[in-house]
Amino acid sequence: LNSNSTYREYNNGNLVDKATGTGNSRRTNVGSLGYRRANVLQTPGLDFTAALRVEDSKTDSGSTYFDGSTDRPFTSSLDEVRVAEVFRLVYKGIKKTTLSFDADLEQRDLNWDAQTDAAHAEDVDRKTDTDYLDQVYTFKAVHRFNRAVKSTVKFRIKDLERSMTNLYRAETDPTKFPGILGSYRRRGEDLTVKTDFRFNSKTSSTLMYQYVHEGIDFELGGKTSNQEIHRGLGSLSFSPRENLFLVGTFMLENYDLDTPGIVESTNYGVRPSDFRGNSYSLLLDGTYAFNEKTSCTLGFQHTEALGTVDYAGDYVFNKVAISLKHQFAANQTVGLGYRFYNFNNHAGSGDFDDYKAHGLFATYSYTF
Repeated sequence: LNSNSTYREYNNGNLVDKATGTGNSRRTNVGSLGYRRANVLQTPGLDFTAALRVEDSKTDSGSTYFDGSTDRPFTSSLDEVRVAEVFRLVYKGIKKTTLSFDADLEQRDLNWDAQTDAAHAEDVDRKTDTDYLDQVYTFKAVHRFNRAVKSTVKFRIKDLERSMTNLYRAETDPTKFPGILGSYRRRGEDLTVKTDFRFNSKTSSTLMYQYVHEGIDFELGGKTSNQEIHRGLGSLSFSPRENLFLVGTFMLENYDLDTPGIVESTNYGVRPSDFRGNSYSLLLDGTYAFNEKTSCTLGFQHTEALGTVDYAGDYVFNKVAISLKHQFAANQTVGLGYRFYNFNNHAGSGDFDDYKAHGLFATYSYTF
């Protein structure tokens, strides 16, 4: 891919070139392959799938800026190599049960080089090497007790690592370049337990519990974030008629965010960004089809804090949304919608952070 442009400014009523040769070029090579084997190790019901994707790309950009009578060049380049692997093992040897293990791995290497002639300021010559090492492992078990009841248990572990190396020209002070945070690592796990019930052809329900934990560690500053979420959810779906579908959802959530830091705060919470609190949400949604091409959707959400802990907030949030969609061709759909938002922070000083908002939107979709 290649692109070029010229930047112009008005000077004393005359349009003059300020930057020429502003161009970008990108070259990408991609390759992938996959493998699947059934009845691994001669075990009936045990299937193995593997996939590999390799991408190599190079992006170059540059321009020349006219500063009076002096030409000042700006150049940058980005070299990227990305390798992604997916491994999946599925076992269906147990009656009415499916067990699976997924490993999603990705490695990326980015090399960025930027050079700028900054005129009266100090020139910038920065080189950055960033390595990504992402690992996500998912264990899942699904058991169908009968035609009406199905349970799912899913456990996921993630480890996302970013290793950053900044190289500067000797005469450039690295402390003058903003945003130097160094390497960091995000690690966490989540557990989801869910049971689906189908009462009849028109009514179904879901009960779910979810636990989420994630911590972030920086090379500079150590552990900067540690969050835990406990979430319980129940939903009921009902379709009294073929053209009418209704869903009601009730959710309870306990949220705990700890932000370790060197400086203690005397303001909100134990530390400046700590947050601990409980809330509940009620969501009601309905879709009505006037005919095969036209339908209307109405949604309502009410979220409210249940008490306060460490100044987590005593608030109420409401949202109302309505939309209308019409398919006027086999592959074309238009839509119109309105949304209303209302947020009221009962624990705030006055109403400085309360708000009401109205939104109108129009959509057009084309399917190839």
